[in-house]
Amino acid sequence: MWRPISFGDPYHIANLCVTWPSVFAFGDTKKADHSQVHHRQLVQSIHPLRDSKKPYSQAMMDECMKDAPEQVRVISKRERLQRWLVNQRNAKSTLEMLQKSTADGTPSLVVRGLHFANTSRSGWKKSVGKKIAIWANIDSIRLGLHFEAEIGNYFEEIYAWYKRSGPINKRSGFRMMGVFDLYFGYKIPWWNSVNRNPQAKLPDTMQFLRDNVEGDDYQFWKSQIERGLKKGQEEMMEMTTHYLLQAPIMFLLMMNSKYGPPFARVVLSVLHKNPLDDDDTDILIHDQDSDNWGRYKYSELSECPVEERKWYNLLINHSDDVVHW
Repeated sequence: MWRPISFGDPYHIANLCVTWPSVFAFGDTKKADHSQVHHRQLVQSIHPLRDSKKPYSQAMMDECMKDAPEQVRVISKRERLQRWLVNQRNAKSTLEMLQKSTADGTPSLVVRGLHFANTSRSGWKKSVGKKIAIWANIDSIRLGLHFEAEIGNYFEEIYAWYKRSGPINKRSGFRMMGVFDLYFGYKIPWWNSVNRNPQAKLPDTMQFLRDNVEGDDYQFWKSQIERGLKKGQEEMMEMTTHYLLQAPIMFLLMMNSKYGPPFARVVLSVLHKNPLDDDDTDILIHDQDSDNWGRYKYSELSECPVEERKWYNLLINHSDDVVHW
């Protein structure tokens, strides 16, 4: 009898994995509270000034940057609480605008904000323009933008997996037989690497922190970034354990050309230690003395290769499920 197998959406899981690091490192924003000093508030304050009259908004930026070495295209999108990739792309485009300056070295967003504050006939546009000019000069906000943009690079890779197409991928989504490559080949190594050394995956963020923040403030923001990254790793491991490392889904791993053989030998090792009875071991393992399986019988766990030992420690605690499936 067929029954459905519960499996979480890897795209949504990735969304959670990048949402919580941002919240734990830099705090959350409150809906309809536009007074918060926060990098996402800066991003969202840019949007209404552009969205109301796009051609006028761009013309104003062009006027502010007319003598600058580079022109600036104003880019913004409405914040998506459930689509975090939009926020990370917003952060990246905001940084690109901030990095371009007028002839006297003033960041483009500061000049544009001051222009609204000083010339607009609209009260709310004056107020928003002033906030943008102030917030764009705050180091903690610019640090948050760097963090948001670079952790978005992780999400971009997940999105690329999701939307890929071709002869065997005729519609978007994740393929069950390929999801192990995504998890064990990319997601888990990425989070392990960034938690061991944030510089490895967030070079611009950590460089900005070193160059612009000192003393106790430096230690505070460094610990906040590490706190956020740890939360992202914990979220990824919780979801992976809950969905991927459960029978029967995890047994599909044996079909993977790279990660399957070590896992298969561990399954054999667990079955060998848990026969149905003394005479029926060969029912669970056909040709159990064959060399084709590779070595899977160990008198001591220390003899087991490291890459297999981790799987063994996981499966031996659920040997009944292994035998059942």
